[in-house]
Amino acid sequence: MKKLVLGALLLFNVKSVLSQTFFGLQNSNYAGVHSAYTNPASLANMPYKRYANFSSIGFNINNNYLRFETPFTFGELITNKVDPQYKNSSGNINWQSNWIKESQSNENMWANIELEYRGPSFATRYGENLVWATSTRTRNFVNISNVDPEIVGWAKSLLDSGSNYQILDAINHTFDLRANSFQEVSASLSYCFVNNRDMRFSMGTTGKLLLGLGSFNIHNNGAKLQAYGHDSIRLNSSDIKVTYTNFDFLSQILKGVIFGSMPNLNKISGFGYGLDVGFAIEVGENDVLQNKTRKLHAKNYKWKIAGAVLDLGHISYPSKTTGYSIATSTPVTLNMQDPAFLYAVTQGSSGVFNYVTEFAKQKGIYKTIEEDAVIDLPTTIQLQTDFQLIKYFNIAAHWQQRLASVQQNIILGNSSLVVVPRIETKWFEISTPISIYDNYSQFGFGAFLRVGPVFVGTDNMLKSLNTNSHTGMNMYFGISSVLP
Repeated sequence: MKKLVLGALLLFNVKSVLSQTFFGLQNSNYAGVHSAYTNPASLANMPYKRYANFSSIGFNINNNYLRFETPFTFGELITNKVDPQYKNSSGNINWQSNWIKESQSNENMWANIELEYRGPSFATRYGENLVWATSTRTRNFVNISNVDPEIVGWAKSLLDSGSNYQILDAINHTFDLRANSFQEVSASLSYCFVNNRDMRFSMGTTGKLLLGLGSFNIHNNGAKLQAYGHDSIRLNSSDIKVTYTNFDFLSQILKGVIFGSMPNLNKISGFGYGLDVGFAIEVGENDVLQNKTRKLHAKNYKWKIAGAVLDLGHISYPSKTTGYSIATSTPVTLNMQDPAFLYAVTQGSSGVFNYVTEFAKQKGIYKTIEEDAVIDLPTTIQLQTDFQLIKYFNIAAHWQQRLASVQQNIILGNSSLVVVPRIETKWFEISTPISIYDNYSQFGFGAFLRVGPVFVGTDNMLKSLNTNSHTGMNMYFGISSVLP
């Protein structure tokens, strides 16, 4: 059980990089209002009069330290084909703590959690050229990077009373933890400026009202520490900056994939604005023009190219942010056998955090930071192209490049390149996105299926479904439909 707790903490203290998910859906001609999330200009080319999203959820979890090894695959789990020997008397999975394995690599640790909920959204066409849409979305990100594996090993030894891991002497030069949660209420406008038999050229923009739910950031410019078993930690030098609004949104994220991604209008503590802009060009015959009743079964252009800049803007948390730094060049020692510290441990991460804060104040190494938290959005450039080889069969390519640097106070965007071969009609679609994602560091082979109003997909089917060893999981699903 202690390993399960450790696993939860390490997966939570993670690398907040925004990974582009929904690869299959976002490159479909029948994405409807969803297309605005990749390029608002694409709305003008949607083959519908009206389209609505009722509810959609996507999640992405990844790390390089823990892996979850089960004697069955995730595919067997969701299809109820797990061997009965791994179930309890109630027929449920008998989860075991020894299924959690640790990496033996000496690489610095990172992990990532991203949850996205797309709420009720609606797009409608006015005439042949103008489309207007409104959307709602909740986005949650948690991220940590560059964690020294020696520190992780020592932290693990604290949970094992039989461990003989007594001394740690470590220097961690840089360390970043970022956790952010916010909601979007957006309006999009897309207009087709050129609309003839051989070409369509459209431009679009999305304006966003951002409702901040919370932000927690730690930036370590360098710390040198020594730990003596389970007894004490000696901080020889440090330069650590901490800013946060509250801990409530962290508890919300930890409620799970579905409940953690739900909107929470009672916890708004920050506000901001965002902007997306884009263009789209389709060349070749277009069924939208040829079929005035819009009862089409396939798009019929020869090729398409589109580009956009997404997530220009920021969220501010004025007068609701706690900020401080812990900086010292004089050694200080924290006694981990102090009854007050042991009690703080029983209160969870917030209890330990509050104890350390009071300890820093008592030692005179605590300095209040008077500043409002301003969190920049994960700005990215999006380029898409699509070729129709034969009717109903297309191949798309989608490049996403983040613009921000790691040093900025920002939700980091993610860079990726994906190719999406697919068969698509108005009521049925299947595709297999092939991607290089997580800033071109990982390979993914995904799958996407849309039948009527229901869709489900994963950007990495091999990692998510067809293996019993998981370092992460990626999946999205939802209900969206054309309206009469």
